[in-house]
Amino acid sequence: MSMHPSCQDQTIEFPLLDHKTGERNISSTVSASSLLATSNAAKSPANPYKTLSAPIDRIIGPYMRPGYGLQISGPPGTYLEQLLIGLVKSVTSDGKEVMVVDMQNKLKASTICRSLDDDERADRVYYHMHHRIDEVIKLLSTFPDFLSTHPNVSLLILSSLSFPFQVESDFSARNTHLNHVRALIIKLCKHHGLVVVITSAMSMHFINPDGSRGTFDNDSTAVMTPQIDLSCKCISSLIISRVSRKSGRALFIPATCQSKLRVEFDYVGLDMRDKVA
Repeated sequence: MSMHPSCQDQTIEFPLLDHKTGERNISSTVSASSLLATSNAAKSPANPYKTLSAPIDRIIGPYMRPGYGLQISGPPGTYLEQLLIGLVKSVTSDGKEVMVVDMQNKLKASTICRSLDDDERADRVYYHMHHRIDEVIKLLSTFPDFLSTHPNVSLLILSSLSFPFQVESDFSARNTHLNHVRALIIKLCKHHGLVVVITSAMSMHFINPDGSRGTFDNDSTAVMTPQIDLSCKCISSLIISRVSRKSGRALFIPATCQSKLRVEFDYVGLDMRDKVA
């Protein structure tokens, strides 16, 4: 059985986009399977669930479909909210509706409205703010009722979902709430055909050479990991980091396999786009 190129552990040098001609200069390092996947994607119906960041959309595209979710994690300065705004713009352009839930005042309603072209598209966005985990759980639990009266909602965005968990000092209670949230998201994906996109912050952990948890004082290595982990068979994980002021790196872990896909990209303004030829 052949494996989708996104399921292979590889590094891709993306095609360069000539902004003058609009033609792509295909790099010699792109594999034949990647080109075939691109060709097949061109023949299939357009996917409305796009971040409008070409390098990111190339790797997450096959997994951004009804019934699946995506957790995007990254430290400050990786423009996670810009990716969410891209998703809102794509989905509302397709005539569908979006529910946005912000938990850390990072994705404001006014910012979303300014990014949309007209009031008609803005009317397709529903917006809530919640800062406590019990409020989030209540919203997710009752969301099927909301969908029954708003059947055109196809995308649920949970911005800064890690924030409500930061104030939970009881580790056992935190895990219980996290498992409850994961189960509710899976239900919304699988039973109601939603696409659910979550953003979360990163935290530093110290790891000993033997793999056990270390401390700042001993001979351990500091690593950055997502503050919460929602990955499962229907939720993929995208971890973004900055290499320099203008470039970044993304690690994508698909929901359907254990392999990882690494990509590199350049920042242009607030967008992440291919390098300009």
